[in-house]
Amino acid sequence: MIGGLKKWLGWSYSDLILYFHDKYSDVILLDEEHYGKFLEFVIKKIKQDKTWFPLEYKKFIVLTEEFFTFFREAEARLRKNISSQEIISIYQKYCHYMERHFGPFVVMKWFPIWLENEPTLGKIFSREIKIAIKARKISEKTLPQGRELCSSLMKAFAKKLPAVKPVANFISHDEFLAFLKNGKKPSVAELRKRKKGFVVSKKGIFFTYGQPTKVKNIFNRLGYEHDLKSLESVKEFAGQAAYQGIARGIVRLIMIKKEIGDIKQGEILVTSMTTPEYLPAMKKSAAFITDEGGITCHAAIIAREMKKPCVIGTKIATKVLKTGMLVEVDAVKGQVKILKK
Repeated sequence: MIGGLKKWLGWSYSDLILYFHDKYSDVILLDEEHYGKFLEFVIKKIKQDKTWFPLEYKKFIVLTEEFFTFFREAEARLRKNISSQEIISIYQKYCHYMERHFGPFVVMKWFPIWLENEPTLGKIFSREIKIAIKARKISEKTLPQGRELCSSLMKAFAKKLPAVKPVANFISHDEFLAFLKNGKKPSVAELRKRKKGFVVSKKGIFFTYGQPTKVKNIFNRLGYEHDLKSLESVKEFAGQAAYQGIARGIVRLIMIKKEIGDIKQGEILVTSMTTPEYLPAMKKSAAFITDEGGITCHAAIIAREMKKPCVIGTKIATKVLKTGMLVEVDAVKGQVKILKK
């Protein structure tokens, strides 16, 4: 993905860390790169060429529509009993689209958020902000459909090798292709171990096996500090109020698609970020709390439409809050208070 960003923009993150644990995954980026150098680079590009952003928007919309067509065709093919070579073809085309899509998608998503608290820059780049918001709305189903296609690919893979079905989601790129091309079977025992935790970086895959000391050592090897201090002592934290109001209720932590249907009427939805597939849960919930986002993000827009209290950009909500906790969401002050654990 960061390679795709480099090809498109000419700049990329020094690394992008995927940390899988407790059946959930965190994407870790350096704040000084994501909120600093990335924004500076995009602004420089816009200043150098006023036509760059609108032209990229047009290309991005064409690419997005191409992907939606590909998605529909690929899903139809994967529902059939297709050959290994056909699975490879779909997978490689999917990777190709994701690589091309990642760069402009990230810029269109984050550009308005980066400038929310920069009123002077917001006025200067108001045209680009409007373009980005429009692009993001058109492409908001890309990630959910991408995840759905990945799931279908893994199901097709598991039909060829039923033994890996329970752990198919933990197969690496190389193992996936090695089996489909040459019949080389991945180790099911190793795939089971990966369920307990792993870290992916541009330097490779490292397995934590759910052990905190291993997590710390791995992050140290990658040149990062990983804060292992418990967040259990946190009783209150803040974010940005996206729609004002106050709500009290039981937390429902949702991190993966299959959990969306678990929410009960009146519960407080807590997640890293929302997408259109979260709408059924958002209709039932009394308020929303997210790790990411700004006032133009999906959760904020839906909160204003539904007139429900919403606190976004907390960074730690999904790490502090657990399903069953009683919380108060003060979306006037942008604060979340734990009333009962």
